[in-house]
Amino acid sequence: MVNQDWDLRFHGLCGVQIRDFPVEYTQLLADAHFNALHFELAVNPDGMVDEPLYRAVMQACERAGFASQRGGGWDSRNHRNLTGFLWIGKPDDDLEKLVWNALKILQLVGMVIPKPYSPTPGSEDYALLQSQVDWLEPEDISPHRLPFAGRNGIEEGDYEDFYRMTGFLNRRVRSHTFDFLGDTYLAKVIRQSLAGRRWAI
Repeated sequence: MVNQDWDLRFHGLCGVQIRDFPVEYTQLLADAHFNALHFELAVNPDGMVDEPLYRAVMQACERAGFASQRGGGWDSRNHRNLTGFLWIGKPDDDLEKLVWNALKILQLVGMVIPKPYSPTPGSEDYALLQSQVDWLEPEDISPHRLPFAGRNGIEEGDYEDFYRMTGFLNRRVRSHTFDFLGDTYLAKVIRQSLAGRRWAI
């Protein structure tokens, strides 16, 4: 039984698997004083964000009071926070897909967090990295060093720009993140610069 007198706040820090998220228990999580949920990335077979899945989870979060709807996306309400992780630095990264997935997550969840990738020793990706260097030191697979940067066609500078972009879009002004679907001049310019691309926002 949930004790409503507790003044505790819990965070789903390690990443909630959005594909396995128990939407029927969303209200229980809210009542149990979870004030932040960080969702792991879920993509469709084309490698793009699985929009219907995210929308279903966000609608459950809205009903439970974790979020309030704003335009095409959701805002965190009160002290609660909803974010979506996005892997970066994988051997098969595609910069255009990364940007579009970041914008889509921002629209669907409210905040996007780039999550640097590191290959697990013994995995195929680890063997691939090993085959590309003379000697692999433990620090070479640190996620924050982005071990596949440059080898996957995306340079470190591009990843740094990507971090800057997400930092800008995530910045809260008067409790709201930047709304690239809004009516401000900057939002319109960003949308115009994205016009004509393959994937609709």
